[in-house]
Amino acid sequence: MLDLRLPFSVTDGKICYHADRRSEEERWLDDVSMEDDLFFSVVMDGNMALAELMLRTFISFRGKMSSVRTQSTFNWRKRKGVRFDCLAKDREGNLYDIEMQKKRDASVLERMWYYISLLTNSMLGKGEEYSRLKGKNAVTIFLLSWDVFKKGKPIYTFSVRGDKDFSPLGVGGLYVFVNLSYVGDDEKGRVIHDIRCKIPEEAYHAEFEEALRYWKREEGRSRMLDTLEMFQKKWKKEGIEQGIEQGRVQGIEQGREQGIEQGIERNRRETVRILLKNRRMTAEEISQDFNIPLEDVLEVAGRMMN
Repeated sequence: MLDLRLPFSVTDGKICYHADRRSEEERWLDDVSMEDDLFFSVVMDGNMALAELMLRTFISFRGKMSSVRTQSTFNWRKRKGVRFDCLAKDREGNLYDIEMQKKRDASVLERMWYYISLLTNSMLGKGEEYSRLKGKNAVTIFLLSWDVFKKGKPIYTFSVRGDKDFSPLGVGGLYVFVNLSYVGDDEKGRVIHDIRCKIPEEAYHAEFEEALRYWKREEGRSRMLDTLEMFQKKWKKEGIEQGIEQGRVQGIEQGREQGIEQGIERNRRETVRILLKNRRMTAEEISQDFNIPLEDVLEVAGRMMN
């Protein structure tokens, strides 16, 4: 669900549009930050300067990146596959997974454990000796919109350690949780501010300012809007298919019909929402042309205002 400022208000059952001429997609882009999964993936893809800045700040990284790719998939036969938000590799062969997590997830610790396991697995080819892992690092960084440990710190870092009589093993992964709700005037606080920043001129770092300006105002703007439109169609299609699949898995015809009906109903409400936000039609016109009860149209409008 896009978090957009609404171009209308509802008074006495009537929809009154505001003067904002921007499309729904343009309003989203103007109001989005890198906390959004889609925007984060597009901005980070190939952006080694941004990846290096984040790694320097969060884990004291001093190397150079050789590649930065987003939405990289890792499929393991007969096991759960994953899609890495941002997978970076440095010139020494170390791997860094940077994940954006805005929605609170009670299983985030288990998810990080699984991700770093797959990350380590990908570092060793079939038939290669384990010794090839010596000196290599696999790092997973989760950028979380909330303070997962509730200690008020900007960053929480964990690694493989022995008990009090032993030093760190020197192998294994590095687990890093970044608290994006942190506010501070230190370097970590400034980078976190820039991740949440929506206006290029308000960013502290040139790397963030240049990226935000390019994707929001310059050549990248049209590309970003095209990407958003493509994903909107994909999400809508997946929503309908998921509704049908839920019914099929239940193994009863009633469940199948309910899944289809839910998919159709979700589509109808999405259509109403888009038409209202783009100021295309009045509530009465939407009701008449799409055979949707007027009270349902007004209900959608009311929920959008809450």
